Amino acid sequence: MKAMYVIILSCVISVTMYAQMPTPGVYYRIIAKHSGKALDVRGGTSAVDNGIAIQQYDPIGGDNQAFRFERQPNGLYMIIAKHSGKALDITSASMQNGTPVIQYAIHGGDNQLFRIVNQGNGYFRIINKRSNKGLDISGGSEAKNNGIPLIQWDATGGDNQLFTFTEYSSITQPTTNISRNLMSFEYYQFVALKSDINKYACMCNSCQKTVTPVEYSAFLHCDTRSDITNLRAVKLPNGNFAFMASNNKFLAVCNGCVSNGTVPNFLMFHETSPNQPWAQFEVKELQNGKYSIYSIHSKLFVARCNGCSPTATYPNQVTAHANNANEDWAQWTIEGFQK
Repeated sequence: MKAMYVIILSCVISVTMYAQMPTPGVYYRIIAKHSGKALDVRGGTSAVDNGIAIQQYDPIGGDNQAFRFERQPNGLYMIIAKHSGKALDITSASMQNGTPVIQYAIHGGDNQLFRIVNQGNGYFRIINKRSNKGLDISGGSEAKNNGIPLIQWDATGGDNQLFTFTEYSSITQPTTNISRNLMSFEYYQFVALKSDINKYACMCNSCQKTVTPVEYSAFLHCDTRSDITNLRAVKLPNGNFAFMASNNKFLAVCNGCVSNGTVPNFLMFHETSPNQPWAQFEVKELQNGKYSIYSIHSKLFVARCNGCSPTATYPNQVTAHANNANEDWAQWTIEGFQK
């Protein structure tokens, strides 16, 4: 009987010590360990303006106590309030202890990005990227009343800096539309597209012999990000995206533009307007965390194409030729960043 007891205890410890990270798209109540109270946007579900303080309150409220964790390409998280769609934000991007945490429209700054650090037994610290300070219920572990504000503070080891995540409901956000699931895509200054061979899509000058006078083709030969890989993502009113390169031209499908190409649709940086259908793409998140990029014009998926042009300087080009995004070469990692 004693041996059985030890085995059961061991199993319990293994479950509690290795709590799972929050699932993207799922809403959670964020509960402070010391008080058992939930993070709460002060003022209730009608409090949707910028600058409203975050406090602790009994976990009996509505959507102003529900938050989703949006994982970013760099592994950090934005924490989004359900009722307002606004992000937890360190006021004025301050580095000081005691700075209040508020809700604010998403802009992708470091003061809206957080590391989630597992502390064991189902509890986590939430640490801001810019200040490297943790979220903290002001006043220490004895601060258990409703209405006490959430601030940032250096690590103290106190229970007022530890939180657990309780699923708010079984209703989850869609995880297919990047404009919904990865809202930071719109707010990062630049994005870069990385292929299945870990090469970035980059603008290559005169690397491709074309029928029409197009100088810049999209190739996959860059190992690191640079001016020729960095793209500005422009969200259009119809929900699609256009990608503008450093030559101020948009990535676009060019049909029949490549000499002796084995597929008709090659991607070039040659379009001056994002309003043209051949410069518009639908971007969706896949189950594995990568993305599909669907050409509105050709009705095909953007993919890596190896050896598709005998006149190319490099073997791997970017084309729109895949019928679906099931294959690795039609799936993309999208990295968002500030230059």
